[in-house]
Amino acid sequence: MSTALRTAIAAEISALQSFIATLEEEQRLLISGDADAVLPLLEKKTALIAELGNAGQQREAAFQSLGVAISKDAMETWVAGSAADFQTQWQTLLELAQTANRINSTNGQLINTRLQYNQQALTILMNAAGNLGDSSTYGPDGHKTTGSGSRPLGSA
Repeated sequence: MSTALRTAIAAEISALQSFIATLEEEQRLLISGDADAVLPLLEKKTALIAELGNAGQQREAAFQSLGVAISKDAMETWVAGSAADFQTQWQTLLELAQTANRINSTNGQLINTRLQYNQQALTILMNAAGNLGDSSTYGPDGHKTTGSGSRPLGSA
């Protein structure tokens, strides 16, 4: 058993635990509607993703140094023949990865739902502005646009 492999997997487990904690915080903020507080988490998530990537590369290098191909089947076959404590460590890694994936997916759904609500609210506001006497609004470029394109009476 390679010490480098155990160390790499322990680092990956630690990074996943931090990533999950960050995802759970993001989820709490999304559910509470505090979208502004989510933005600072992006930098933390980005750093954790880089850390996870590095740990994953170290794990792959350690597997390769043991002659194990970098494929799910090859790694699982090798792990199945390893010591019980290593199998437990590996299982922990897989479970944490699944948890992170599930929470991240849920957060994506929460963000998409929030975006849909915002788009619907914007559509309602734009339609309401179009029903007012002055149907001027501002486009995405910041310039004034008119809703109907009609001209006031008396102009030719």
